[in-house]
Amino acid sequence: MEKEIRDKIRQFNRYYTAVLGVLNRRYLGCRFSLPETRIIQAIFHNPNCNANDIVKLLNIDKGYLSRLLKKFEQHNLIVRLTSASDRRSELLKLTDDGISVFHQIDVIADASVEDMCRGLSEDQLSELVDCMDKIQMILNNNAMKEIEICKFTPDYAQDVIDLVLHFQNDGTRPRVSVEDQPDLLSIEESYINAGGDFWIACEKGTGKLVGSIGLKPYTSEVAVLKKFFVRESYQGAPYHLGQRLYKELIDFAQKRKFKTILLDTPRNTTRAHKFYERAGFRLVTEDELPVRYSHPYADCDFFLLEI
Repeated sequence: MEKEIRDKIRQFNRYYTAVLGVLNRRYLGCRFSLPETRIIQAIFHNPNCNANDIVKLLNIDKGYLSRLLKKFEQHNLIVRLTSASDRRSELLKLTDDGISVFHQIDVIADASVEDMCRGLSEDQLSELVDCMDKIQMILNNNAMKEIEICKFTPDYAQDVIDLVLHFQNDGTRPRVSVEDQPDLLSIEESYINAGGDFWIACEKGTGKLVGSIGLKPYTSEVAVLKKFFVRESYQGAPYHLGQRLYKELIDFAQKRKFKTILLDTPRNTTRAHKFYERAGFRLVTEDELPVRYSHPYADCDFFLLEI
């Protein structure tokens, strides 16, 4: 690498370090440092993780992590649970206090981004995000995990339930359970054997479930898109896993000659709404739906796509 390129990269690192304020003892003005904040976020976004998972995810020193986890325990932010599959492994879980802290950090971080980008036009914001995507894609190219999309199999039944409930019960909406959505307990019968399908995305090698999407038929021409979730670290660049899962569903729907696809989302999921609108869905009222179907939230928006 030429010295000029190396110096440019180091200059950018110094600039962005100052922008993020990571040299301050307390990150974003809250009572936690940047490493502490990242650990809390990692535990929230990766249910059933253990300390080794956090080490790999954040590239953090194991001894340092251990000290911070003990601190979190003392402040009742996390608990350690014995893994049902490996009693030698301790799983990390945020307590109610820990989840509350996560959401406080999330609000502060959102406000910080809004403040940083204040005054930028829509075109400038779009260009900024594109550049960030390119940086991630280039730097992660060699370290990217290979993701495999395949049809659902029963051995992933509990993993799908854990993934779905993780997103549905993230603290931003009323809690729901498996009992509120019995199709989760009968994916083969409710989706595949009924003429639809259900796809899962897994890390190749580890088999870890990182995404899901299902298409549940209601008539020969109308089906409902359900259980569309992607782990946070696989959303956007460089994986674009949500787009890949959605393409599997659309290709299948077109081959099966479905004419209409419906879906429902909680009202506060703005990011999901934007994804569906870009994909051609339009917002409709429940009375405009061609069929009535069960959904876990009473207060939700409905979308319709004609294909």
